[in-house]
Amino acid sequence: MADYTFTTPPNWPTPPAGWTPPEGWTPDAAWGPAPEGWQFWVPAAAESPAQSAPTAAPALLGPPAPPAVAKKKSKVGPIIAIVAGVAVLGLVIAGGVYVWNFLGTTPAGLPEEGFESASTVEEAHATLQQEHDEMIDYMESFDHGLDFVAHRDSIDQVLEDGLAASTISDVEVQTATYEWMREPMDEEYAAWQATWVVDDANLANDTGTIQEEILDRISGGLAKVSVDSHCDSTACVDGDDPTVVHVIEKNMNSKTLIWEDVMRHEYAHVIQFKYAGRLAYGTEYEELFGSNEELHADCMSEALKPDFETAYGSKCSTEMLESARNVWDGIIF
Repeated sequence: MADYTFTTPPNWPTPPAGWTPPEGWTPDAAWGPAPEGWQFWVPAAAESPAQSAPTAAPALLGPPAPPAVAKKKSKVGPIIAIVAGVAVLGLVIAGGVYVWNFLGTTPAGLPEEGFESASTVEEAHATLQQEHDEMIDYMESFDHGLDFVAHRDSIDQVLEDGLAASTISDVEVQTATYEWMREPMDEEYAAWQATWVVDDANLANDTGTIQEEILDRISGGLAKVSVDSHCDSTACVDGDDPTVVHVIEKNMNSKTLIWEDVMRHEYAHVIQFKYAGRLAYGTEYEELFGSNEELHADCMSEALKPDFETAYGSKCSTEMLESARNVWDGIIF
């Protein structure tokens, strides 16, 4: 590897000098794919990273791009769809497949204490473990739908790589990685906060419909109605715009639908999206509802409206109702 240099695409953050992708890392999906034909490994003396590497260089398997994830139009699978959006790149290096990711943009430096006093690899490992635990606490302090499954896996992988390191210097590199992770997490949190804002403008009932009147009352301005043909069913919530409840136009004047219950169910889906990362990371959702978001939305609705009538034939136990009720307040785990 000494004769080759790892180069990053121009639209990706620049790693520290001399950095190479360690095993078990994946690229941040927010950076986007590398340009077509991009060469990640080039001879050390090469000026342009786009030139083709000789056969002796590590080979890149195909154009580096995150796997396609179908955009959701129906309500099915909001939690699974979010978790599935983790980008993966494969590199073949010395016969082994490396999956990598450097998170963040600029290394923020090593801890002021810890490695300065470490005289053995075991002491360095202890410092890394402390940094790992603090990073988990930092991530879990966010009261929102950050993708906890993906981030937790990345954080644990850094610890695993660090504990496998045999020198203090190598353990230092893993600890510095935790600092790089904080910036994109902060940015993701800010984006979440910008999405989930109560807006008094949403209370104007612009559509002049009973559906929006009900949603305004139960959401308090967090969500709004769009009358269109976006759904394959009576109404739906789309992960691309999770604070909008789409109501199919042809059913607007139906006399057989109980719109109070329909809109409560759909608003439950809005809240599912709000806390999607926590639901995916928590154990109760899987244990009680089997990741069935329709059953979960029904139980959320029934928890607040005991006479709620479901179109799915859902049966909610006392334990399910209690768990579902907590989701309204963001209490997931």
